Amino acid sequence: MRFLIRQKYFSIRDGFYITDEAGRNAYFVQGKIFTLGKQLTMYDLSGREILFIKQRIFRILPTFDVYQNNEVVAKIKRILPLIFVKRYKVKSSLFGDLKIKGNVFAWNFAIVDAQGKEVGRVSKKVLRVRDTYAVDVYDKQLEPMVLALTIILDAVHHRHH
Repeated sequence: MRFLIRQKYFSIRDGFYITDEAGRNAYFVQGKIFTLGKQLTMYDLSGREILFIKQRIFRILPTFDVYQNNEVVAKIKRILPLIFVKRYKVKSSLFGDLKIKGNVFAWNFAIVDAQGKEVGRVSKKVLRVRDTYAVDVYDKQLEPMVLALTIILDAVHHRHH
């Protein structure tokens, strides 16, 4: 299934909807203000918290924890870059271990599971006023995690908004 993430360009507090490809709202993401590091919560449309994303600060490479029901369910860490490739390692007890590999401009990322099967793809739309991502999720069970990873990739590589 394809999702679109369009972030507001001018906002004091991160808050945006994740829509399906038909334009219907699927999730809502709300950020906390006045925090050290990014802290974002993903909600379903009924207002129930799905995942909470928290950036670990004072790290050499970007590191994030993803929580569900106040328990850490995933740890995301950027791997030392080789040449021009952006790579991440995802350790998760709930969603399984994943790897992320992106291109030099951080516009396209492939998300693969431990067996090497692609479970998601993230593409940043260029020449837009606000950050816009097309996110393809190939495994319904990994849908919230792939969307959370997209939010993390934006926080690391496209911080200008």
